[in-house]
Amino acid sequence: MNRVLNWLKLKNLLRQPFFVFHILAVIVLWIFVWRHAFNMDITYDEAYSFRLVKTNHFRAMPGTANTHWLNSFFMKLFTVLFGDEPGYFRIHSILAFPFFAHGVYTLAAQIRGQAIQFAFYCLILFNPFLLDFFSLARGYGMALMFQVWSIVFLLKAGNASFSYRHWLLVVILSALMLASNLSYIYTIFGITGGFLLHCMVTGNIFSWYTNKQKRTITILFALIISFAIADLLFITLYGKDKGFGGSENFFLSVFDSLWQESLYLAPYSPISIWFSYCSLILIIIASLYFTIDAVKQKKLTTGCMVCLIIASILLLNFIFHLLFNTFFLKNRLTLQWYIPGILIICLIFSKWTTGVKYSRLQQYGFALLTGLATILHWAKTSNSSFCIEWYYQAHSSQVINDLSLQQPKHPMVSSTLYVLYEHYYSVIDDRLTPAAELEEGPYALYDDAIKQAISQSDYLLTYYPETLDFMNSNHISYSIIKSYPLTQTKLVKIVHP
Repeated sequence: MNRVLNWLKLKNLLRQPFFVFHILAVIVLWIFVWRHAFNMDITYDEAYSFRLVKTNHFRAMPGTANTHWLNSFFMKLFTVLFGDEPGYFRIHSILAFPFFAHGVYTLAAQIRGQAIQFAFYCLILFNPFLLDFFSLARGYGMALMFQVWSIVFLLKAGNASFSYRHWLLVVILSALMLASNLSYIYTIFGITGGFLLHCMVTGNIFSWYTNKQKRTITILFALIISFAIADLLFITLYGKDKGFGGSENFFLSVFDSLWQESLYLAPYSPISIWFSYCSLILIIIASLYFTIDAVKQKKLTTGCMVCLIIASILLLNFIFHLLFNTFFLKNRLTLQWYIPGILIICLIFSKWTTGVKYSRLQQYGFALLTGLATILHWAKTSNSSFCIEWYYQAHSSQVINDLSLQQPKHPMVSSTLYVLYEHYYSVIDDRLTPAAELEEGPYALYDDAIKQAISQSDYLLTYYPETLDFMNSNHISYSIIKSYPLTQTKLVKIVHP
């Protein structure tokens, strides 16, 4: 009987165009994710994590923000099982993608109107910047997957009477999200706030204390947050690792950096500032609307719970910066607000269009316009040989191999590639000659020490034109053996008299 019911349910789903599109999109994008993961050379942060797990330097892991715990665990597992090729130790991120995609599809059901559901789905799934992290051995892809499902089950638990089983699942997903990436503590604060508000709405203000099951959930949330804070303090105070993020201008760091990366070096990238203003304004309007609506209804609504998460991420990030001088979310860290942010924007649009009579042509025209725009943007900009965060390190294996073929005795490697050289390539190939690091760039201190170091080298990998300008002005003879057009890296031979 159950088999018959399951078959009828599947048959019914296959009659729904959105579900069919979801299946096709997951197949196409998952193929791309696999291809991307196995085509792309190792990146900066991956290389550092690789060295720690490869050399079993476990004592160093708690002291660096580079460590994403679940990611490090799976990197170690897959290097032992399959070897040191980057594609193999990215498998956990690749496998997370279809679960993430189905979570987005499930979350879309919270939005009224298929047109806006479709728009939400495409804006999330066809973002090339977001897709990058399902092809990398970092914790962001898994954190996004657990974040989506945490929100799904939070909304399910929050819209019903208290269920210990449902809230325990939210706790477990939150813990896995934190284990994937510590920066997602902001999301967990919002989820915890949602739970406490749910306790107040479904009981009295102290029901979280008088009810044993609610008290257990509260303690579990407190333990998760305490662990995260302790680990972050250890990283800052003991490991002396300041982490990554923006140090000034909340708006440009949190909003514009996300849209710039999402536009993926496209010719129309300057419009990122308009996307930033629009998303911020719409999030503020939606948050105010759903907060007022929840107060009027005296009910914890879907919009209110999503509002709590996005408010927690954005406001706490701003407050912690003022109080503790923490970094603003920036670039890859901003993906944390993207899903709840786009969701609350789509929820307010669905509210505005409820009861308004739009023709079928207008509704599906909007959906098609949004869907085609995002799909075409992804198809045009995504590249399986690099990711936007570390595009300047594309084809690094070819660059390092070309340097190795010269059989250098005293090579110097640009800081853009040095971490890869030191923490990955020299670890898997002990024939590589130890290299000196060249700190270069527009703000580098080109002085006599740099001049002497370059003069004592025989080969140089340089990324910034300022280095060659410095060598020309100091009459250091050299010849360019090879240039790499995509990254502008140059393999240079120093000509000694």
